[in-house]
Amino acid sequence: MSAVVSALSACQDKMGTGYLSAFPSELFDRFEAIKPVWAPYYTIHKILAGLLDQHILAGNAQALKMLTWMVDYFYNRVQNVITKYSIERHWLSLNEETGGMNDVLYRLYTITGDPKHLLLAQLFDKPCFLGLLAIKADDISGFHANTHIPVVIGSQMRYEVTGDSLYKVKKASIVSTLVFTVSVVQLLERIIVDWSFLTIE
Repeated sequence: MSAVVSALSACQDKMGTGYLSAFPSELFDRFEAIKPVWAPYYTIHKILAGLLDQHILAGNAQALKMLTWMVDYFYNRVQNVITKYSIERHWLSLNEETGGMNDVLYRLYTITGDPKHLLLAQLFDKPCFLGLLAIKADDISGFHANTHIPVVIGSQMRYEVTGDSLYKVKKASIVSTLVFTVSVVQLLERIIVDWSFLTIE
């Protein structure tokens, strides 16, 4: 894997901004302008998480350097949106799938202690969703699971890193809701499978 990290590092160095991805940074221009774009942060999260794992599990210092450079790039992007528009505009952009950006950034913060990493992690917590969990709302239907479960995992990491008990409660609240929801879905799938022999004439 060190060869892969080195090759990616050469690409990042060539671009010279800290950005690293297989798609152009213009996709984030569209994301920030609230224009249609497939979830670019979803992919960025996977790159960040992979680099973090390379540092933690393989002791690869180059991976950590690349990771912090990428995070600096995205910290500046997010701050630019907030400065140019508003914090609300940033929250609105999070209606797209962002993967576990908050989780990987909290984990990075435990290594670097850099307050920018903590702030950026908090800026990827989704208040429009986590707020519902904080008040223990029963109905979270309509929320895409692949989008929101990583946010909950990041919420738990926030609790582990900062000790903010509000974020621990959120995880406990969603687990019971998800268990019920998954049970209902599994029951419906079983009915559909078991009754599939029926035909309507």
